[in-house]
Amino acid sequence: ARKQRVVAVPQMDPASRLRAVGVVVLCLKLALVPLVFDPSADVPFVLPRTLLSHGSTYMLIGVLLGLIVLRGPAFLVRSWVHVPVLIFFGFSVLATMLAANPTLAVFGTHVRMLGLTTIADGVITYFAVVNLVRQRRDVLAILACLVAASAVVLGYELIQLLGKDPFPWNSDVTQRPISTLGQSTTLGQYLGVLGVGALALAMLQRGLPARISAGLIGYAGILLLGSGLTGTRAAVLGVASAAGLFVILVWAKHPSPRARLLGLISGAGAAALLAGLLLVTPLGARLLSTVESPNTTGTEDAVIGQLEPSTVTRLELYDIATRMVAVRPLIGYGPDNFAAALPSFRPEAATPDIRQSTVTSAHSWIAAVATSTGLLGLTAFLAIVVVAGFALFRSAYSSLTVAAALAVASYLASGAVTINALETDTLFWLGVAAIAGVNVSQPKLLEPVVARHARSRRPASVTRLWLSWALVAGAIAMTTTTLPALEASHLAKRSVSFRAPATAAVAIDLATRATRLDPDRAEYWQQLALAYVAGSRWADASIAFQSAAKLAPYDIRFLTDDIQVQLALANTGDSKALERAAQLASQAVRVDPNNPNGHLNSAVVAFGRGDLPNAVASVDRAMLLDPNSTNGQLVVVAAQIYVAATQSDIRAGRFDDAILKARRGVAQLGSTTRSVSLRLELARALASSGRPQEALAELDAALVIAPADQSLLQLKQEIQKTQ
Repeated sequence: ARKQRVVAVPQMDPASRLRAVGVVVLCLKLALVPLVFDPSADVPFVLPRTLLSHGSTYMLIGVLLGLIVLRGPAFLVRSWVHVPVLIFFGFSVLATMLAANPTLAVFGTHVRMLGLTTIADGVITYFAVVNLVRQRRDVLAILACLVAASAVVLGYELIQLLGKDPFPWNSDVTQRPISTLGQSTTLGQYLGVLGVGALALAMLQRGLPARISAGLIGYAGILLLGSGLTGTRAAVLGVASAAGLFVILVWAKHPSPRARLLGLISGAGAAALLAGLLLVTPLGARLLSTVESPNTTGTEDAVIGQLEPSTVTRLELYDIATRMVAVRPLIGYGPDNFAAALPSFRPEAATPDIRQSTVTSAHSWIAAVATSTGLLGLTAFLAIVVVAGFALFRSAYSSLTVAAALAVASYLASGAVTINALETDTLFWLGVAAIAGVNVSQPKLLEPVVARHARSRRPASVTRLWLSWALVAGAIAMTTTTLPALEASHLAKRSVSFRAPATAAVAIDLATRATRLDPDRAEYWQQLALAYVAGSRWADASIAFQSAAKLAPYDIRFLTDDIQVQLALANTGDSKALERAAQLASQAVRVDPNNPNGHLNSAVVAFGRGDLPNAVASVDRAMLLDPNSTNGQLVVVAAQIYVAATQSDIRAGRFDDAILKARRGVAQLGSTTRSVSLRLELARALASSGRPQEALAELDAALVIAPADQSLLQLKQEIQKTQ
């Protein structure tokens, strides 16, 4: 009988197959996370992409653990950069344990989600890149994913600039596009960092065909142009710092003298490119507006007064961050806890953007890290950059590491004066990983190809193989834990659309389900409370607002909303509602003493209880904290309280007190229609105290505002008759 010939069919080593799976997951993460958004979510941009990123990180953890099981610790790439990375993560964990708001520290604020889970996401991404990217094709796959993702981002940015965006957003995206990232500043930084890296690779990578180099240079120019069109001034710092570092690295590291000379020329070219961006994009106009018309007085206040409002806001945030660090210098307030600490540091003379809003970002990675993890965490984070820099200079020249270093420099420079976000933070970790993973001693991973018929394995090897894939399967199962949070967001968003008396029951049901799926989000309890309000279920609304306030005690909006509920209960005959409202008002003022909204609500409650002295004191404080207020409710309440207090003093014969309060109120309300009634009462008080000429002067001032007001005209005639 003829013997059949056995053909050996190549089969990939299990470790190589598992590593390939990890590279695919890593590529999908880098490609999809910047692109994902969901208009049906209550936070359309941040929440979906963060959940996707965390889900992919679970899978990367499973792959890394599986490879360690198959190959042991020898699989891991060794680098000194790992040390500060792990120390930084350790300080982040410690800061979370000691955080002002531990729940916030773990998950992050609802609109940013930069808590410990996202810090861990970045650290795992770093280790995944270092340990999984071993071959040239892996690097090319990652670069291709970055290019593909940025191309989609640029395409959507162009659609927005042309006014063709199919989705309605709450900002004018034709002037400052947000693309798929949801923030014009984040978009500008993201495109700027990628543009710098692409340009460096095109200029430094040897062996590239001329057409590919030219195409990459052209695409880098498009990325930088897209960054400039966002009007993000921080992008200028990123490009400028990268250009300077480019010259230094090429001069110090490149083996070719000709290339070093070209590096100097390229640096000059980058400066010219930057100047061109300033001329042809809105970026130049925004930079010129940073400092307004000059003032020659030379005082500090004069210098501040010359700055554009958003610049003043940033300087105020940096001052707040500095004072936060001074109070808790070592370990900070916990990741993403800036909002939790802010009420204790809100200044009296705050800018409009800080005056009563819940500010969640310090607008600088330096301030964010320092307030989140203290000086210990900031030192560890800076050590990551320093140690990576040493690794770069000690290693052999590599165009990839130089490009990565320039991208990191662009991120650090631009991020020093703008908000940090998951998408841009990921680019930082990717760049540092590229520096740490290239030109270091790589442990052997790939084994010789074996024949399919070679089935003999030791039992321990089979056990390790099954265990490694079991870890991957468990990680995949873990990704499903992110789905309830996304569903809760959808339910909360849908609840808003049913928030009307006729459909309040549906809104309540949807919001209730959201709080069950994700019970640690104060915003979902707020949605439930507002749904109860739509159904006039005041007691239930109060309970829901209290739940929100417990989860986010730093945010007095939930307390002030509950005050309105108590006032509604008082109107239904609840005898204790006003007392509860007074307690809530006191709590709001204690929590956030320089927030005018807290004092406004305190004034409303005092006025409702007939406590005019405290009502006047509270409204005085609110008006002081919010001068020239555009808050319509504050102006209306202030006018009512000042008029009522003045009338009360007139009836009691306390004319001097009436005049004092009325003048204080007029000064606060200004020459507006809201001041007319108060000016009328001021004229009555002046006339009653024997000062008719001053009374007539006040009436004339009121008639300028309301010339046809019969009450003013009648009182004026009465006073004139007595003279």
